[in-house]
Amino acid sequence: MLNFQKQGRHHPLTLLTMLLSASFVVVSLSLTPAIARQFAPINQIKPIPLGNDRLIPAGTDIPVKYEQGEKILLTKQETFSLSLTVTDNIKNSQGQTIIPDGSQIIGEIKPDGQGSRFLSQKIFLKTPQPQEKSIDAISAVFTRLERIIKGVNPDKIIQGAVLGKSAASVLASFISDQPVSEIIRGGGLEVLAGWLLRGESVELLSINPKEDLKLTLRSDFTGQ
Repeated sequence: MLNFQKQGRHHPLTLLTMLLSASFVVVSLSLTPAIARQFAPINQIKPIPLGNDRLIPAGTDIPVKYEQGEKILLTKQETFSLSLTVTDNIKNSQGQTIIPDGSQIIGEIKPDGQGSRFLSQKIFLKTPQPQEKSIDAISAVFTRLERIIKGVNPDKIIQGAVLGKSAASVLASFISDQPVSEIIRGGGLEVLAGWLLRGESVELLSINPKEDLKLTLRSDFTGQ
C-alpha cells in the first residue's frame, strides 16, 4: 500500500501522477500471469527418431536370378547349395541403395514339409569395398515334380538343367544306357551307396529359377 502521509505539500498534478502510476503497477501485476501464460514456451517437440537409416525391413522382396541353368532338378530329400544374383537395387525408406544390383546371395535349397525352399546364409554386397554380411531371406516352397519314365528318353526334361548329386545319381542308375554326363550340366554322377531303383519311374523336384526363386527378407537387414 502506498503511504500518503503528509510529508510536505504536493502539487495536485504530482498526486495524480502518483495515483496513476500506482494503478498501472497494480494492473500490470494482475495481468502478468495471463500474459506469461500466453507467451510461455510450448512443450518442446522432440524429434521423432528415424531409426537405422541403413535398414531394409523384413517382408521386403529381393529379385534374383540363377545363371547356371534353366531349371534345377533335385530329389525330394536333397540339399543343394547355390548362389543367386540380385537383379535390382534394394533401397531404404530414404531412397539409399543398401543392397546393390549384382550382389551375390549364398544359400541352400532344403527340404521343407511337402517340398523344398531356398534359405539364404550370407550376402556379398557389390560395393566399392565388397562386404560379406549375414542375411535371412527365404523363397516360397517348391512343390513342382517332374516324372521320368523308364525307357522314355529324358532329354527334354534334363536338357539345360542343373542336377543335384542325388538326382544325378538316380538318373545315372535309371538310364544307365545313356551318356548322362553329356546331357546334364553341373550335376556330378556320384552314385549313392545303397541306392536301388526298383520302380518304373522316378519323380524329381523341378525348380524354375525365373519363376520360383523369388526371395523375401524374413528379418530386418542392416547395411554398413
